[in-house]
Amino acid sequence: MKLILFDVDGTLAESTLSISQKMVDILTVFKEDPYYELGIVGGGEYSKIISQIGQENAHLFKYIFSENGLVSYKGDELFHKNDIKNSISENNLQKIINFVLRYIADLELPYKRGSFVRFRTGMLYITPIGGDCSQEERNNFVEYDKIHEVRQTMIDALKKEFPDISILLGGAIGLGIHPKGWDKSYIMQFLNKEDYDGIIFYGDRCTPDGNDYPLFSHPDIKGFCVENPQNTIDSLLKIIN
Repeated sequence: MKLILFDVDGTLAESTLSISQKMVDILTVFKEDPYYELGIVGGGEYSKIISQIGQENAHLFKYIFSENGLVSYKGDELFHKNDIKNSISENNLQKIINFVLRYIADLELPYKRGSFVRFRTGMLYITPIGGDCSQEERNNFVEYDKIHEVRQTMIDALKKEFPDISILLGGAIGLGIHPKGWDKSYIMQFLNKEDYDGIIFYGDRCTPDGNDYPLFSHPDIKGFCVENPQNTIDSLLKIIN
């Protein structure tokens, strides 16, 4: 049996959007084949992942590892949860948040909206433009960031100030901050490679500064880097054809 794991944004669905029927159809083919099991490894919260894949499609996945696996489900049963507050002290959390807010306050960007810092269970999710931006503003910032490297410059500043934490690009407009080791490779403690005839992972942020890289590059994983959900579909079609 093979286990196929997927990132969500940029891999199963366009960033923040719902999974397409075409993707559902091909995942159903794999679900109905007893040789395959499917799983999700997302940086987002469980509720966000469910909203993107649809509650009616959750049964396609044996595992849903949300927040890099810090909140992990097998079927609809929560079997693991770890909180960033248990690993980083309140004093240090406030130092990080204060630094982030001061840094963003000094940025000149095409847009600034709201929700610059989101406190998740397993990480801090930071977005310089603000999570309350519209889809059009989000798309424009993605192109702006490709040229001006706003997020990468911010990561470099954060790493210099806080060398003992992990900071990686996440999603299309943000970055994730968490204790070292709490990246997507965190989920490997829950998987026994001897149970599978290979573990495959699809992600789109596969460069060393991306949040998919720790799993994409893991020695027990065969990683595939995609640019968009259609790339994922094309690769899956090659497997089953």
